[in-house]
Amino acid sequence: MKGKTWLVSTVVVALVLSFSLAGGCGSKPSKKPELSTLNPVSGPTGTKVTIIGANLGATQGDSVAHFGDKVTGVLAWSDTEITVKVPDGLSQDVQGVTVLTPAGESNEVDFAVTAPGPAPDRNEGQVEHPTPAAAILGWMKKQGMDTSGWTLSVVKQSKTDPNWKIDEAVKAVTATKYFLMKKVDSNWTVIDDGFAMTPQELQGDGAPSDLWEQAPTPPPETQQQVISDYTKAQGVDLNGVSIAFVAQSKSDPNWELFQVTFPPERQMATNYVVLHQEGGKWVVKNYASDVDNTPSLPADLKS
Repeated sequence: MKGKTWLVSTVVVALVLSFSLAGGCGSKPSKKPELSTLNPVSGPTGTKVTIIGANLGATQGDSVAHFGDKVTGVLAWSDTEITVKVPDGLSQDVQGVTVLTPAGESNEVDFAVTAPGPAPDRNEGQVEHPTPAAAILGWMKKQGMDTSGWTLSVVKQSKTDPNWKIDEAVKAVTATKYFLMKKVDSNWTVIDDGFAMTPQELQGDGAPSDLWEQAPTPPPETQQQVISDYTKAQGVDLNGVSIAFVAQSKSDPNWELFQVTFPPERQMATNYVVLHQEGGKWVVKNYASDVDNTPSLPADLKS
């Protein structure tokens, strides 16, 4: 009986060691996330905060951001910046902010949760204009965004209060951006913006219920959007850059190859991007002038 018990224990230990050495069910990034600062560093719950750091991951995937012991809602995610909103239910005190990715947990940076002020009719410093389009473009310019090439349209206008509506701005090779608009004293102003809007956000912004009950959610990212987000996270200026489909693997359609071409005046070499579809999402597996060394890349995509 003791011999059998020893044998079973040995097999279990061996299996555990084998699984650990193999890295579990899949590989994980080699570098833990590192946080450098927050912008802003204080504010009430609901405040939009940008977490700035490194090794955060090109896309969110299974990663999460914490304020204290609460997981926060994510508005945008890249390898160097994460945009979130301070979650409800936190005490008015200094809360540690961390990011947890498959590679591990980041260092902690402090955010001071303050008492909420009176709900304003508009955000301080926002651009107001008699037409919604001019207000949105003015807001973009104020944020340092390039305002050329955007197409603006109405997503939904409240029937209970027509002074509230949601507009969208769409640009080639750029994710759709949404704007919560409110008309105050004959002028339209941006109350909130983001790549998606949750019912909780819109409700917190004071929008009528017929808007937040049908909050716009982002469609699945296209391959071009995934590549755009990834290259921008690497600090690449996408002005004048074209992203073109090259080929899809015939042996495994979950693999695709794209070409990133820069305008001649940039004097930059053409790069190629390898995408792999994982769990219904496209993931960048390599970005380089030569991608033949990409692990598991099908032979029919190699040069």
